Amino acid sequence: MSERSERAIDTAEPSKGAIDTAEPSKGAIDTAEPSKGAIDTAEPSKGAIDTAEPSERAIDTAKPSKGAIDTAEPSERAIDTAKPSERAIDTAKPSERAIDTAKRSERAIDTAKRSERAIDTAKRSERAIDTAKRSERTTDTADAEFVLDRHGSVMVVRLNRPDARNALTGTMMRGIGAAIIAAEADPLVRAVVLVGAGDRAFCSGMDLRAFASGEDFGRGAEAEAYGRLAKGQVHVPVIGAANGSAVGGGLELLLGCDVIVASAAAKFGFPEVKRGLFAGGGGTFIGTRIPLGIALELLLTGDLIDAARAERIGLVNAVTEPDAVFSTALAMAERIAGNAPLGLAASKELARLAVSDAAAATERLGAWQALVFGSEDAREGARAFAEKRAPNWRGR
Repeated sequence: MSERSERAIDTAEPSKGAIDTAEPSKGAIDTAEPSKGAIDTAEPSKGAIDTAEPSERAIDTAKPSKGAIDTAEPSERAIDTAKPSERAIDTAKPSERAIDTAKRSERAIDTAKRSERAIDTAKRSERAIDTAKRSERTTDTADAEFVLDRHGSVMVVRLNRPDARNALTGTMMRGIGAAIIAAEADPLVRAVVLVGAGDRAFCSGMDLRAFASGEDFGRGAEAEAYGRLAKGQVHVPVIGAANGSAVGGGLELLLGCDVIVASAAAKFGFPEVKRGLFAGGGGTFIGTRIPLGIALELLLTGDLIDAARAERIGLVNAVTEPDAVFSTALAMAERIAGNAPLGLAASKELARLAVSDAAAATERLGAWQALVFGSEDAREGARAFAEKRAPNWRGR
């Protein structure tokens, strides 16, 4: 070997030392070999990854759809932009609920207003009110067929034909109807007392002579109001003062009263069947007020009963001496008139309706509840009770 080659080999020896110095790193690599085994163990997962590669390619193929999604993003922004409007709508929902609540109250009030159609009709009927006012001016006229009077908040309607046992003529029926219209239209009238003049009869019914002569017994607002009175459909409470007997149409008129005070000398009945007629003015509904068997007895026999029996069967509320009938009835009317007008109207209508049509009464109950319990008078009643004073009713 040449001298030059040996020097080159000598010069390369430090690199071998560097390799020797690096041997510990080889040990570290050897130490890491188990991790390589773990990698080898994981190799099947790599196969799974390789198997999944077609799916990745499918995803890559689908990537143009991402562009479509990107294109759709402005629409999403438009929806996001609309969300403040949705929040505004959500904010408005409490107001809508308040409006719905108000509408229900309005419907209840509208329902109650329908029951006051007669009052509205009465207000438009100036002729009926004028008739009643003219009657009031005839209070002291002895030959007036009926007379009106006022006792505070109580209107008194007096049948004034004592010589004819207060038999009803067309003039009387129209006048009574006009008085009822006036009472319903006047908020200061809280009750009505209906009484006959004299001590023989409250009313003997229709004047048959007037009927036979063809007298007009009424059409229009006054006749309609008289018919409502006989059916118990007047809005204000009516107290009957039976100063004497009430038969036929007279008893039908008395049945229209809510409370009846009778003279101990009075008699009651429906004699129409004895004259070829029947109690066609509402008498056949007497079974809503007294037991059916007794009602049929009165209607079919035509016989009269006395005041004592009338009280026992519930036809009248109280029996007094003849000279105390009117004062007792007036005192009853004043006690009633001291109560709240809306509460009185509700109580009267529902109590009468429940006897003949319970379903209709139940339906009307809700409307009256909304009207009365939400009224100024309801609040006034509570305040007056708390303050231990008499209430000041407004009728609303």
